[in-house]
Amino acid sequence: MNFKEWKETIFSLNRYENSEDAKKFSILVADKPVDATEKQYIKCLLETFSNQDDYGIQEGVLTVLDSVNQRVFFETLGENFQKLLENTKEKEWGLLILGRVINSNNHININELVSTSKKCNDKTMFEFLKSEYFQDEYPEISVFL
Repeated sequence: MNFKEWKETIFSLNRYENSEDAKKFSILVADKPVDATEKQYIKCLLETFSNQDDYGIQEGVLTVLDSVNQRVFFETLGENFQKLLENTKEKEWGLLILGRVINSNNHININELVSTSKKCNDKTMFEFLKSEYFQDEYPEISVFL
């Protein structure tokens, strides 16, 4: 399956209401199409987040995102963070996705995340990291900012 077909399939599935679609979704997100760049793949996975009740389905996406090239992930996340916040309306997913990096206690990744967020043309992710909202949950970020 090429990237275009893969992406169309991902978004055609009723993964929250149909158990068979949920299984297929979980399998597909873990199977990057060979013709997709890492950035395309990550961007598409980020687009799957919404503020619908996901019944835990998105946890599988988070697991996949944990396994991708983190530098490319941070760049792609930074470029698409505003859209992620708009798609999720509540800031919960932004908090959770960035918080996973902080909770990893991997100082190299945390520094890379902050550095990348500062370099992005769109400063939404950097402003989010600096926000009181984020720092209330993850005060340890302040030493990296």
